Order: sequence, then structure tokens, then C-alpha cells
Amino acid sequence: MNNVRDSIFGIDVTIQKVQEDLYSYLSSDWSGILNAYGRVYKNIDHDANQGLVISREYIPEWYNASEDDYEDVYYDDNGSATICFIVSDQDTTEDSIVYNTSVKVVFMVDLGKIYSCDSERLDSKAHRDAVEALRNISHAQYDITGIDKGIDTVFNGFDVSKIGFNDLQPLHCFSININLQYYLTDKC
Repeated sequence: MNNVRDSIFGIDVTIQKVQEDLYSYLSSDWSGILNAYGRVYKNIDHDANQGLVISREYIPEWYNASEDDYEDVYYDDNGSATICFIVSDQDTTEDSIVYNTSVKVVFMVDLGKIYSCDSERLDSKAHRDAVEALRNISHAQYDITGIDKGIDTVFNGFDVSKIGFNDLQPLHCFSININLQYYLTDKC
């Protein structure tokens, strides 16, 4: 399921274009159910029943369009892969029109499901597929800057205990890191 939003502005417009293209491209390359979400928000963990701050650690949350609500980032083990985007806390500009920021395009995959034929750990193949998909997006407003591996590295700065994911075969978490350009005036 591709979770897209209706009313978005600025960076979310650019991220959603990338999300839609990645979803289309990888849905045809990878087996199983692919789930895609937009930007991950860095929120403080609150007790749902009493609104109390549980800890000063940040939890990752995304907007689930089908639920019309924000929810904790998680790996849906009914699917084969989950994609989301972690955006830097700092954006730069030289002209107050075009902004630049670092973004992690996050992939949480079950290698056994997306490739369904091998028992070997094909994490490098998943990296290659994700990079190729990003290279093939025609309206790309970004440069690929690297790859991070492992849930703790990818979600650095977040409490990942609620994600319900580990990096043991066949599961793998990685991000393709990009320097993204966007316009604050973009809207959808």
C-alpha cells in the first residue's frame, strides 16, 4: 500500500513524488507486498492514555493515509518491504527559494520475501535495486550521497524499540542517503 497524502506543501511534495516513483518501480521488481510512507516525524514518546511524557527519547512516527492519523513507525511482517523517509533537522538555502536537506530513504525488507528464491543474504542486491530505482526517477531533485546499514544506524537519534524489527537474516534495514532540493512554495 502506498500511503499518499492529499494536502502537502514544500518538502513533502518532493518526497511524495519520490515515494510514488519508488513504489511503482520496486513493486514491479520486488515480490510481495510493499508499504510506503512519507516523512517520518521525530516526536517525544507520550503515554497514550494519560498524555504523560514517558521518556525524553524521540520515537519515529509517520502519517498513515488510510487511518488518517499519525502512528509509530513499524515493520509490517505481512509485507515484504516498508519504505519511509527521515529528513534532517536542518535545511539550507542560498537564495531563500531553493532549499537543500539531507534525507534518508529508509528500507526495511524481508530479503526472503522480496527475492523469494534464495536463502542467501542478498542485502547488497537490495541496496543495488534501491539505488537503481532512485537513479531512474526522471524528475530527481537530489544526489545520492551514501548508504547506511542496520536499524540503529539508520534510525540514529530515535528510540527504535517499538519498530519491532531486527537485522537478522532474512530481515534487513538500510537507507539510501540523498541530498534533496525542494521549494517551500510547492503544493499539492
